[in-house]
Amino acid sequence: MLYQDIDFVISQLSIERQFYYVSLLKSFDVVYVNELPNGSPATANDETGELYITNDLLKYSVHQSKLILLHEVMHATLMHIRNGMNKNPIIWNYAADAVVNRYIGLDFGYDVLKELENIGMATDEVIASEFQIALDYLKNANEIEIYYKIMRSVKGISKGTNVLPEDNPSGLLAKSKISETLKIKDIEDGEAVKEGRVTKGTLMIRGTYSNEIRNAATPDEKQNAYYNIANMIKYDVEKQDAKRGRAIGESFINSIKPAPSRFSLNSLSLVIRLWSQKSIMQNPKRYDRRYPMLPSTAFVGWGNVYVLVDPSGPISEDELRKVIAEVPKIVSFSSVMQPKLSTIIILWDPKAQSIKDITKNLNELKVIEEKDDKELAPALKQLIEKYRLRMPLPQMSRPMLIIFSDFRIKDKEKAKDVLNILAPIADIVQVSYSGRFLDDMYSIKLTLGV
Repeated sequence: MLYQDIDFVISQLSIERQFYYVSLLKSFDVVYVNELPNGSPATANDETGELYITNDLLKYSVHQSKLILLHEVMHATLMHIRNGMNKNPIIWNYAADAVVNRYIGLDFGYDVLKELENIGMATDEVIASEFQIALDYLKNANEIEIYYKIMRSVKGISKGTNVLPEDNPSGLLAKSKISETLKIKDIEDGEAVKEGRVTKGTLMIRGTYSNEIRNAATPDEKQNAYYNIANMIKYDVEKQDAKRGRAIGESFINSIKPAPSRFSLNSLSLVIRLWSQKSIMQNPKRYDRRYPMLPSTAFVGWGNVYVLVDPSGPISEDELRKVIAEVPKIVSFSSVMQPKLSTIIILWDPKAQSIKDITKNLNELKVIEEKDDKELAPALKQLIEKYRLRMPLPQMSRPMLIIFSDFRIKDKEKAKDVLNILAPIADIVQVSYSGRFLDDMYSIKLTLGV
C-alpha cells in the first residue's frame, strides 16, 4: 500500500507537469522503516541519498504526502542536516523550513504554504509572527541569515538548547516535525533506536543518482554532487519542454550552487602562509640582516595585516569574536622571519560611520542589527587614510586586508572604487557571513557561519 502511495504521488507530479520535482524525488533511494524519531512520517539523509518513509505517511492526503516528500528531499539537497550541526536544532529547523517551503511556494503557488503550516512546517509568515521579524526581511534572507536573526531575537537560548525557555514563543514549536535536524548515523537492521538514529529498513525504490551522493566523501564533494545532479535534472526537464518546473529548477539550482571555500581557521592560516611565502620569494633581500634598512626602504617586504570587521550581519557575537581573536595568533605563527607581522583589528561602526582600533580590546566587538543595506566605502576610505595605505609611489610591500562582513552593501560601486585603490598594493581577503561577496575580482573568498 505504501509503495503504491509513493508511486501515485510521483504519477500526480507527472500529470501536473512538475518534471523537475519528479526527477528530484527519483534521485533518492526510497527506504521503508518501521518508525522515525519524533513520529515524523518521512525524512531524507543528505549523507546517503536515502529518503526514509513510514506508515505514518498514509495518514496524510496525496497532496500533503507530495509536499512532505518534496520538502524532505529539498532539505537533503541543500545539505541542511550537515549544515545544521552545532546549531540549535529547533531554531535551525525553523530557518531551513522557511527556505525550503519558499521554493515549494514558488512553483506550487503560495496557497500551499498554509497546507505546509498545518502539517507542522515553518514558513516565512510563521517566523515573522512568532519571532516578530519583518516579513520583507525573511523573504530575501537565506537559512543562515534567518537562523542568526532568530537567535538574536530569542533571549536565553543557546546552540545546544533543545527546548525553548518558557518565556519564549511557542505555537508551532510544540508540534514541529524536526526530523531533518537529526544526525542520522549508525544505520542498522531492526527496530528504530534512540538518539536520532533510524533503521536500515527495506529498499523500495532505487534512486537514479543515490550512488553519486553516497560516493561523495567530503562535504565539498557532496555539495558538488548535488549541484551536478540538479543540473542534470534541469537538462532533462528542458528536453521535456516542461514550462512549469523550469523556473523552480533554476532558482533551486542557484541555491545549491557550491559556495566559495568554507571558512576555517586552517583555511585562513593557509591563506596567510601562502601570502607571506610569496612575499619572501619576491623580496629575499628583506630578510638578509646585512641588507641596510634605510627609511626609504622601510616598506620593502610584506606589510601588516589589517582586519576590518563589519559587526552587522547574520553572525553570532561569540562566533565572530572567537574567530577575530585567532587571527593575530595565525599571523604571528606565520611570520617566522623578521620582522614580526603586526595585526591591526579595526571595528567599523555603520551607525557612527567611523572606524576604531580594537586590537587590544576585543570586548568592544559587539554585533549590531542592521535592517537596511549599509555602506562599506567610508570604512575603507578611513582605513586607507589612517594607516596610509594609499601610497603615491609603487611600493614593494603588500599588506593584507581581511574584510569580515555579509557584504549587504547599498552602493557596491563606491566600495569597489575604493578597493581598486588598494588592489595594486594589498592582498584582499573577503570573509562573508552568508556567502555574499562584494565582487568576484577581489582575491580570496571564504564563507563564515556555515
